[in-house]
Order: sequence, then C-alpha cells, then structure tokens
Amino acid sequence: MTDTHYRCKKGEATLNYRLLFDIEAPRSECVLVLQAKDRDLLSKQKPVCEWRIDLKPVLEIVQLTQQNIHFNKQFRDLNKKNLGTGMHCTFIDENTFELHTEKEGRKMRIRLDLRILPKTVADTCPVGSARSEPNMDPFLYPPLGRI
Repeated sequence: MTDTHYRCKKGEATLNYRLLFDIEAPRSECVLVLQAKDRDLLSKQKPVCEWRIDLKPVLEIVQLTQQNIHFNKQFRDLNKKNLGTGMHCTFIDENTFELHTEKEGRKMRIRLDLRILPKTVADTCPVGSARSEPNMDPFLYPPLGRI
C-alpha cells in the first residue's frame, strides 16, 4: 500500500488507514516491512528508512490460543534487534506504538495499532478496509493536515 502526501502541512502526514491481510500459519517467517520514501515529482523515489517487525511469535500464539492479540510491549522486546540501527519503538499506550528514527536531520515516525486475529474471530466481527464501513474497532477519522 502506498500513500503520497503532496504538500502536507509542516511535513507531517496522516493516514488513518486499516490494512487487512489474510496470513496462512504456520509459516517459516512473517515480517511486516514499513518503509518511508522521499517522493519527488522530478526524480526517482528515495528510500529514507525501513522498519521490520517479526510477526512470527505473535502468529504462533494466535494459532495456538485462537485468541486476538494486540502487538504490545512484550513483542516489542522480541523485535529490538530486527527494527534496524537507529530505529526505536515507543508505546503511546498499552496497544498503540510509534516506530521512529531520525535521518539526515529529519524525524520520521509511524504510529500503529497492530492486531492479529484468528480467521474465525475476524469473520464474526468484520471491519472495513481503509476507512470503509464497518468503520469500527477502532473508528478511523479522515486524515488531518492535507491541503
């Protein structure tokens, strides 16, 4: 998924977007890769930073227990070595966290609420992709700060 924020105010972009993935488990590895790129109309996209989150431990627990799991502080500790040099993970509250770093004098951060659900649970409580209906759990407001 890609979202470009042309002319966003103060260089801060908001997305408020729900991504839904069907993941088969067990699997040998499962890594969520998040990238920030500098996109210019006149030149090629330049990768600025990349965060990697190993989801395999979370998937194993969900498969075993058949319970929902929020990516929380316990899983952050398992991922310290995978995030990358100079990359950090800070929890805003129990289940919401920011991945952040600084490159070339620019601060970059991504705020996430990451949930893993067994298919049986996801099928009984559907939510909409992006901000589509049903837009709940959590409700996603339209992005702010765009011109």
